[in-house]
Amino acid sequence: FNMPTIKDLAGHIAGKIDGEEVTRNETIVPVEKKEYYPLSPSQQQMYILQQMNKGGVDYNELVKLRLPFDISKKQMENNMLLLMQRQESLRTSFELVSGLLVQRIHEEVKPKIEFYEGTKNYEKIMAQFLQPFDLAKPPLFKIMVIKIAEHNIRIFFVIHHILVDSFTLEILRRDITNIVFNKKRNPLKIHYKDYAEWMNTPEVRQSIEKQETFWLKEFDGEIPQLKLPYDFQRLSIKNIEGDSVAFEIEKREIQKLKEIIKTESTTLNIVLLSVYCILLARLSGQEDIVIGNVISLRNKPELVDVVGIFLNTLAIRNYPKKEKT
Repeated sequence: FNMPTIKDLAGHIAGKIDGEEVTRNETIVPVEKKEYYPLSPSQQQMYILQQMNKGGVDYNELVKLRLPFDISKKQMENNMLLLMQRQESLRTSFELVSGLLVQRIHEEVKPKIEFYEGTKNYEKIMAQFLQPFDLAKPPLFKIMVIKIAEHNIRIFFVIHHILVDSFTLEILRRDITNIVFNKKRNPLKIHYKDYAEWMNTPEVRQSIEKQETFWLKEFDGEIPQLKLPYDFQRLSIKNIEGDSVAFEIEKREIQKLKEIIKTESTTLNIVLLSVYCILLARLSGQEDIVIGNVISLRNKPELVDVVGIFLNTLAIRNYPKKEKT
C-alpha cells in the first residue's frame, strides 16, 4: 500500500500548489449529530460512477479471512455488530434529499450474513453472493461464512467501494481479526462523516479551488489521447473487460531502482511512473502523455484507523521528449 501522497506528486511533478498547507495542517474535529451529512469528493465521484453502472458489481471490493477454529452464525453476527458499532461507515447509506446528495448514518443496521457448511461449489455460491448494492439501503456490505471442515472457516467480506479504499480493506481485516480474537482497541476519535464535513469547510474548499486553478492550467489547450498500436479496434463505449500480466523484478533490478531513488532524492512511485511513461512513449511515439495515478488522501494521523474512501485520481501530464536521456 505504498500509494503516493499529495506531497510525492506535487513535490516532484506539479511543483508547490498554493493552499496545500491548509488541508495538511488543519485538525479534523467531530461534528454534531445530524440527520444526514455531505459527501466527500471521493464519495461523490464513486456515487456517480455507480449510477453510470447500475446493476453492475465493478465497485464491489472483497476481503478474505481464514479462521483456524469454528464460529457460529450467531457469533459472527455479534462480531459484526461490534465492528459496525466501531466503524460508522458500515452503517451509512446514500440518498437524495431535496435534490441534494447526502449520506445518512443509521443507529442500527442488521448485518447480512450467509452461512454455508461443508460445501465445495464455490463458484456458484460466489456468483450468487456478488450481487450489486443499492446505495440507499444499508448495509453496503455482505458476509459469507463457509465451514470447509472442522477448524477451517473461510470468511468472505464484500463491500462497496464508496465506503472503502485499499488501505481500508486492511483496516477491516485487522478489526475483524481483533474482534474475533477478543482483542480490545481504542475507540475512534473521529469518523468518516467528520472528514467529509471538514472537506466541505470554506477553508478546505478554498484550498481545493486553488489546486483546481493549477490543474486547469496544466491541461490548458488540446488534451492528448494515447494512441497505442492495438491489434483490434478500440470500443467507443467503456467496459471493464481486460487482462493483467504478472512478472517479477529481479533482485539486481530492485537494487538499481533503490540507487536511482537515493541519487535523485525521489520515491519508488515516481521512478516507476517514469519508467511506465517511457514505455508508453516508445510504444506510441508520443511526447505528451497523460497517466492516471491514484493517490491517498489519508495524510492525517487521526485517519489511520477510519474506514472510508480517501482516494483521488490525478491525471499526471508527462513530457517524455526524445532528446531526454
